[in-house]
Amino acid sequence: PSQTQFRILPGTADWIIAAFPYQNLKLLVLYRKSVHAILLDGSTLAVAQAVEITRNFGCVARRTVANCGPYIVWLSDIGVVQMQIANELALTNTAAPLSDPIQDQIQTINWTYSSNAVAVFWNNRYYLAVPTGSSAVNNTIFVYNFLNSAWESVDTYPAGFDVLNFHVISYNGTKRIHAVSSIGYVFLMEELNFDEFGVPGNVQDFQIAGQMNTRNYLAGTYDVKRVRRFQLDANVTIGDTFTSTYELSNPDYSLTLPTYIATQTTDVSLRNTVGRRGVSGGLQIATTSGRPEFKAITAESTITTRGTYNLT
Repeated sequence: PSQTQFRILPGTADWIIAAFPYQNLKLLVLYRKSVHAILLDGSTLAVAQAVEITRNFGCVARRTVANCGPYIVWLSDIGVVQMQIANELALTNTAAPLSDPIQDQIQTINWTYSSNAVAVFWNNRYYLAVPTGSSAVNNTIFVYNFLNSAWESVDTYPAGFDVLNFHVISYNGTKRIHAVSSIGYVFLMEELNFDEFGVPGNVQDFQIAGQMNTRNYLAGTYDVKRVRRFQLDANVTIGDTFTSTYELSNPDYSLTLPTYIATQTTDVSLRNTVGRRGVSGGLQIATTSGRPEFKAITAESTITTRGTYNLT
């Protein structure tokens, strides 16, 4: 029983989207354009205090709110944001949203239909399904790995697939993540190295195409240098297929290597000669089949300038 009332009045400037309990007698209230906290008295359960945490952002979709370990995470207008449960005022000091490293991908969200976005926390990961491009349904899934503290992937699927909601339910004796589509199908996720779509008796396999871009390698200086070669270390399984392209800048030069197809399950070190002058360069890898594990990339350069330079 509560001895007082806390009224949330409807309005056109800001309105409530979701509420989330945390730390016993505390309630996080997410408005569309602001975030508040309600604190209850421990003995009387009366509303002891209502605190405004921030009005710089709010919550876009109610079903994107998820408890991810010590954090509460949700989708806002500035991207995916988080609040640490141990300190409810941490939001006021957040320098950047959680999704800042993939802001270019966040900008592809179709905000007109973003209120339909959904999310779930499973296997130390935050899965966020949103509409991107011109889509009115959730056709893209962003995955954040809390163990690596990084965004793991941005997943897209063949036409006709969308995520109406996520559910974590038992499958073969363990909790697994499932996606429910608007056409009534339930999809088991994170099961195979490829996707299966279709109806019973007519299921088609779709290989998962992936892409990974490394940072630019400077060899410690912005001066022009001679890039001699680079080496890619990977753990591959039979059938894994990928291509790699070395992109050199200032002057721009692109070196595309032949497609690599793994003929056995083993560790490999692929060395390739560049032999060009430039400031920096990075490697772009595109997989077309399988799930190869890329462990390390090494770039070897020779600094040819005679002037002094500063290491960065």
